[in-house]
Amino acid sequence: MKKSLLFLSLFFLGIALWGQNGRFENNTTAKNSTINVPSTGNINPAHQGSGTTHFPVSITGIKTVPANPPSAAVVKTSVKNPSVTPGSTSNPMDNPPTPESEACGADLNGGCNMTIPAFEPIAFGESIAGTSWCDLSTRDTDWFIFTLTSGSTVTLTGQAEFPFTIGFIAAPCPAISFIDYTFGAAGETKSVTVALAAGTYYAWVGPSSWSTYIDCSGSNTYQISLSGTDECTGDVTPPVAIAKNISVPLNAAGTASITAADIDNGSTDNCAIASRAASKTAFACADKGPNNVTLTVTDLSGNTATANSVVTVVDAINPVAIVKNISITLNTLGMATITAADIDNGSTDNCAITSRAASKTTFACADLGANTVKLTVSDA
Repeated sequence: MKKSLLFLSLFFLGIALWGQNGRFENNTTAKNSTINVPSTGNINPAHQGSGTTHFPVSITGIKTVPANPPSAAVVKTSVKNPSVTPGSTSNPMDNPPTPESEACGADLNGGCNMTIPAFEPIAFGESIAGTSWCDLSTRDTDWFIFTLTSGSTVTLTGQAEFPFTIGFIAAPCPAISFIDYTFGAAGETKSVTVALAAGTYYAWVGPSSWSTYIDCSGSNTYQISLSGTDECTGDVTPPVAIAKNISVPLNAAGTASITAADIDNGSTDNCAIASRAASKTAFACADKGPNNVTLTVTDLSGNTATANSVVTVVDAINPVAIVKNISITLNTLGMATITAADIDNGSTDNCAITSRAASKTTFACADLGANTVKLTVSDA
């Protein structure tokens, strides 16, 4: 019973990315009252640049439509050259390509080069056919985004009707440099393979230089494909849920709350945890003491695991004792009595008052005049 008396351009290597229990107890409060007994009673890597080098140049700028903009949008088709050996049938380059959504001359997937970054998605096993252009001062580069839920070895394969570069860039914007890249000649099929950790990445493709004019009505198409195996595809291994016991204090309103993270003690998963949930998160005065709470951990594949936590709710706030002064009258026998309620003037508690006590309740002739009496208020 509680008692109381009343808060990155990878510039050299030949390239620069363009532009870049507790315990609970009862509380008690006490205050004094004077009793008078009278005698009578709360990014930005650049997309725009100039030069004749076949290596990207680190020049800040945003891609704009060239002075002589391409005259027509083209339909994206496969650019595979019949003289190029396609390789194994598992190569996604052999799959019917998905058309790039950006029309030649537009800028819908300029990635980190755009004022508001925009990307197109690409998935494992997917092949995308697109277009590019270059007016000798500005070139069109396309960014495709994908996310790995676990480590994987990923390969980006590309082919184009113009000299091109493909590579991988780590998210988010502003992108600093390639993780790895490769150059390809017109009509050549090239691949770049990297080991990547779980995370989000960009597959990048564009002309290798500003020195070759590429018109929207000419040889401007490319095809890229992404291959690899996400180690978490078909994951059936549940997470490892680890919980801990905690204590939480009730506030002045007699309530307390927690989140699942408060009782998580380092839960893990072989891939990635998608969510955590606690079976009880809101507490009140009636919950004082130990409460069993279940932590449920769910991974990206929907596998779940649970662990138990003991949440001890503590009321550490003392009651507020409020007293008043009173006068009483002796009876014909020279006696008078009072109760604690007689001198209580609206004492309160965040939960509930369980008892009131007065230090003196009986008076006689010898107590005529002012008497100091202490009111003690206790909660559960």
